[in-house]
Amino acid sequence: MKLALMGIAVVALTGCQSIDSSPARLLHAVEECSMVDVPVYGMINRPASSGEVLGGAIIGGLIGNQFGKGDGNTAMTALGAIVGGSSAGERKTERVIVSYNKEKRCVTVYR
Repeated sequence: MKLALMGIAVVALTGCQSIDSSPARLLHAVEECSMVDVPVYGMINRPASSGEVLGGAIIGGLIGNQFGKGDGNTAMTALGAIVGGSSAGERKTERVIVSYNKEKRCVTVYR
């Protein structure tokens, strides 16, 4: 029994041996560079679209409809629609890409 276990252990250990017998090689640091486009951002001020105003009025009306009873509910729905459309109708300031700059970027790789 002990002999069989020793045989299995020897077979298992020889199976763990590396098949690749080439020697380890030293990797050298190499710097690779390339030109990349980097966006340049600017701000624009634009008017709201009619879809944004309509959406704001609808959402405001839905929120206003949750308040009041009877004629008060109707008044709150109308007020919510007016406030929602008004706030959605304000001019929008957006950050947009206005151009691109070319930059040299380098990384270190090992070969």
